[in-house]
Amino acid sequence: MRALAQATTNDATSVCACNGSMTYTNTTGSNQTYILQSIGSGVTYNFNGLNGFVQTGLCAGTYTLQVLSNGNTTTEYITVSSADNAFPPHTTLAVCSTTSSFNLANAITGLSPNGFWLDPQGTLTSNIQTTANAQEGFYAYIDNSLGCPVATGVYI
Repeated sequence: MRALAQATTNDATSVCACNGSMTYTNTTGSNQTYILQSIGSGVTYNFNGLNGFVQTGLCAGTYTLQVLSNGNTTTEYITVSSADNAFPPHTTLAVCSTTSSFNLANAITGLSPNGFWLDPQGTLTSNIQTTANAQEGFYAYIDNSLGCPVATGVYI
């Protein structure tokens, strides 16, 4: 995972307002394909071009942004926050190989108990993971109790 410094977001006014936005500026000078997907709702936006993109109407939550250029794919996890801070942003968790198990929920402060976890393949999973069986990738936490599906998660 590499940081995409060209991606910027504007907060939604509330967690279900869906009026946030994301701007990605292409600084490479080469044609790129962009795939932006909401982890909570699965809504996908596709773009092509030299200049990047601006996407408005985004709900608060975590998105994957894939940038495909010259045969290479870069993936970044980006949070569109809400101005009312109703849902915590995603985070990264380093897991030591000598740890027998870990709790994904402990990595995110302010997490609601009303949601569920999905592993990197999108399969329902527990927040308690054993180090031996854990997969590297993004563990999504989906919460539908706020009036709309909102996603955050942990990248390990």
